[in-house]
Amino acid sequence: PVAASDIRTAVSVAEDLLGHSLHYTLEALVDHFADSDLAQRAFWQAVWCGALPLQLRRGWRPHIPLQLLDKRGFDAQNPVVSRRTAWN
Repeated sequence: PVAASDIRTAVSVAEDLLGHSLHYTLEALVDHFADSDLAQRAFWQAVWCGALPLQLRRGWRPHIPLQLLDKRGFDAQNPVVSRRTAWN
């Protein structure tokens, strides 16, 4: 678990660095939190809870720039929210 304040911080930092790579963003969070594990958990929990609506259909390479979606686009990536199975 990560504190809600840490999730908000991760969202703020990621939004400020929009267009930079995942690697760059995570490094900035590590610098902020001074803890690599906390930085990664805060970032990904922000994504999973929808506070940071990250485009998840991006390439796997960490140098690819991060992009955010609107709520509708983010929810469309979620098979539960969009009421479809993951196998469609």
